[in-house]
Amino acid sequence: MHRPIARRRVSLAGLVLMGLTACPALGVQPEDGVAGAFQPIERLADESGPAIDEVVKRLRDPETVRETLQSLAALTIVPPPLWRDVSVLTTSDQDGDVRMLAVRVVTRFATREAVTLLVRLTGDADETVASEAKSGLIQLTATGSGWGSDQWKAWLEATAGWNDRTWARHLLAWQAEARRRLESELAGLRDESVALYRKLHAELDPGGRTGLIAELIRDDRPWLRDLGFDLAGRDVSARTGLGEEVARAAADRLRHPDPRVRGMAANLVSRLVPPDAMLLLTEALAAEKDARAAEPMLLGVARWPNPEAVEPAITWLERDDAPIDAAATALWAFTNAGLLDSEDDQARVLARLRALGLDRTGEPGMRMLVRLGGEADLARVAALLTAPDSPLRATAAEALGESPEGTARLLALASNDPRLFAPTARAITRHDPTPAGLRAIAGLPALQPADRARAVLAHAERLDAGLLAEAVGAAGLDDELTERVLSRLAENDGQSEPGVIDGLLALAEVRMRLGLPDAAGEVIAALLDAPLSDAQQQRLRRVRIWRRLTIGDTEGAWAIDSATSEDWLEALSKMPADWADRSDMAERALTTFGQQLDAGSKARFEAMLAPRDGSSLEDS
Repeated sequence: MHRPIARRRVSLAGLVLMGLTACPALGVQPEDGVAGAFQPIERLADESGPAIDEVVKRLRDPETVRETLQSLAALTIVPPPLWRDVSVLTTSDQDGDVRMLAVRVVTRFATREAVTLLVRLTGDADETVASEAKSGLIQLTATGSGWGSDQWKAWLEATAGWNDRTWARHLLAWQAEARRRLESELAGLRDESVALYRKLHAELDPGGRTGLIAELIRDDRPWLRDLGFDLAGRDVSARTGLGEEVARAAADRLRHPDPRVRGMAANLVSRLVPPDAMLLLTEALAAEKDARAAEPMLLGVARWPNPEAVEPAITWLERDDAPIDAAATALWAFTNAGLLDSEDDQARVLARLRALGLDRTGEPGMRMLVRLGGEADLARVAALLTAPDSPLRATAAEALGESPEGTARLLALASNDPRLFAPTARAITRHDPTPAGLRAIAGLPALQPADRARAVLAHAERLDAGLLAEAVGAAGLDDELTERVLSRLAENDGQSEPGVIDGLLALAEVRMRLGLPDAAGEVIAALLDAPLSDAQQQRLRRVRIWRRLTIGDTEGAWAIDSATSEDWLEALSKMPADWADRSDMAERALTTFGQQLDAGSKARFEAMLAPRDGSSLEDS
């Protein structure tokens, strides 16, 4: 029994708002306008009689009848008490415009009486009235397109046996069918308009695209507004420049009543990065009440940590409907930025994360438990590593790397589990960027050699240039990886500290072992004028002789100043076993150094001489 009252309230409220801006019975005076109509609408249930009387009075007044009919025609359903006064206005003695408007309002009653009257009016002498009646019948019954008056009368006669209940059921069915048809037509039109806008977007220059997208985003029609957001996202992904107007349009939508729209706006603002993005997203997050919209806002403020966003982010994490991953991501960003420094804030975050459990906190949450929590939190996260099939194992491994204590637990397990190599290596680099750390990484089992190489190179980038030679020596790296690590020193800007010189000498030597004499020569050239210790000078002479012999420049090798017999013995020992000039070089060394040679050195040179007359040196 409450449905008619509710329907009447909605209908009369719409009547006032659609045109009857002055209605004393509703408490609305002429000067109040549309805005003033809102207050008395809440009292319509109690004052429906006076309200109806006021509308009837306006229908009977020649000065206000047209305006009143136009407003009634804009309603979905007209209150039944107005039927008599509206139907009277359809009679032939009324003004033509009034009749046409009255026929249109008759359609809004959606009753058996309305259908009967409309069928009769299909044969009216006034073609405008007849046409309006036929249109109304088609709307009500979802049938009869193209019918004449006789066909409508025959149809009405065929339904004469229906009782009121059957009539009501059929009217509802007809209305539903009409709605489906209309929705189908509208969907088709929407699809066509969207396709046309997409084509237009493709044809426009960047400036034109900016204007079009901003206009679409500001459009109140959902399908066009959503298209604007979609096109903007595609342009951002394609690195197509969009003007400030699009960012302004997106910022305006942060206040839209639909949380889905606010969420799309927050996402676009984050991607467009306008100058005031941090302020816009922080203010929007502080005011947001819906989790769907809060999620992209939280992810947005994670990009721009600021003190004003801390409290809203914690509040969202504590809510039952929290977008947990997004809230934890934001708070983790604040932690790294040093903004989550209050003990009270940390306690609130830790309490919530512990209550959620490790299966819901996600990686950012686990990282905060390790970084901010205590030994019990660390133990809970580390326990996940003992379950090989746990889907949280990889997440826990990454989280443990946030503290030295967690890294120690990782290292102990990774020594026998190559699946833990990558997170363990990253953790070591974060907390122990030293030669000892590089040695630890190099000693861990890895699933693929390439994994170890990447980790070693990443760690080496964190080391001072002067420590690289020590680090690669301690780690026992193979020649190829050693060369990749030490190549950084080839770009040396003139550093002359001993550690850098040792690294360059090691680089020249390893390039020679790899068969890269030209690349070794570049390093040697950089060392010729460097301040070297005696030991470093000796290493340089030996690698220079080795390189000259390798490229076939034996005279250049002998021209190297201050070369000793030991330098030559060392260089010759590096040459391939089948090197053709070994015997000649050994013989020349015996001649050159002569009496300087001790017995051991002389014997080593003589061992390199080629046998003569088919006999060995021992035979002679």
